[in-house]
Amino acid sequence: MISKPLFGSQGEGILRIEKVTDIPWITSSHGVYYLQRFISCRGEGFSDYRVFVINGQVIATMRRRGKSWLNNVARGASCEQVTLNMEMNALAIEATQLIGMDYAGVDIIEDGHGRLYIIEINSVPAWKGLESVFDGNVAQLLAQDVVNRYILNK
Repeated sequence: MISKPLFGSQGEGILRIEKVTDIPWITSSHGVYYLQRFISCRGEGFSDYRVFVINGQVIATMRRRGKSWLNNVARGASCEQVTLNMEMNALAIEATQLIGMDYAGVDIIEDGHGRLYIIEINSVPAWKGLESVFDGNVAQLLAQDVVNRYILNK
């Protein structure tokens, strides 16, 4: 299992629970955490995908390759641009719409059988890693979306 703090960022406070004796360590979150099943990724090493969605459209997708099972860029994962995957993009868009978010960084992992799982929907996603493999300017795209939807369409 994975233990994640309810409010966290950049991989801080995420723990992998492999045996019963690991459970006391989650008390450091003062009892506010959630548990998630650990999913091994497809292929060699450790990786997942970040799909960045703005207003129902995928603007960029990257693969994050971690040095360990934790694939956060802030924890040393490398980023690579990937070809857009229609199934992955549709999953990210649907997840963002289901929870009513204007934008999100949707983290998806592909297991050894090729099944896709959403492992996190980030309401305040960092995009430093994304911009390292993406030709656009994420801040500019977010600002333009706000202007288009809330200022020009009043």
